[in-house]
Amino acid sequence: MSFVLPNDVQLVMGRGSMVAGLAVLPGAAAAAILSPGSGHLLDRFGARRPIIGGAGLMLVGLTIFAILGSRLRLWQLVATYLLVMVGLGLCASNIMTCSLDGLAADQQAAGNAVLNTLQQFAGAFGTSLSALIINRAQRQTNLAAPMATACGMQKIFVLFSGIILVELIILTVALRKRR
Repeated sequence: MSFVLPNDVQLVMGRGSMVAGLAVLPGAAAAAILSPGSGHLLDRFGARRPIIGGAGLMLVGLTIFAILGSRLRLWQLVATYLLVMVGLGLCASNIMTCSLDGLAADQQAAGNAVLNTLQQFAGAFGTSLSALIINRAQRQTNLAAPMATACGMQKIFVLFSGIILVELIILTVALRKRR
């Protein structure tokens, strides 16, 4: 998302790099602020509410991006990205906490290393895949560059929405069994 949206703001909306960076700032700040606070929600309400709620917010935001795509105004893009990042802040660190909770104490350091490595790999893979999809859309259509880029970005958001939907289903099943 932090690769796709600045490119959307610059290549599709025709705004400068400063505006593109400022567009993702509120969402990034919200996720950073919510991550530690979401642990308090985990302690207070259990895993199900913050994790399922966060994943649900992410799904709603990504679905808005997938459906409306390039028709969003800048403030709407910022607000939708904020929604996605609030969801991420609520669920990401809590998913890691719950995952590590299932390990013995002597395995938690290794588990943390594995999860952080997977997170970095997933981020790199997602960014590469997004760049590939945008590039293919720009090369395979007869549209002008901004519209071709917008088509590629819409495909990315459909893909991301599908991934989050699968994640939400898996989390719902996994957390139903967890006490």
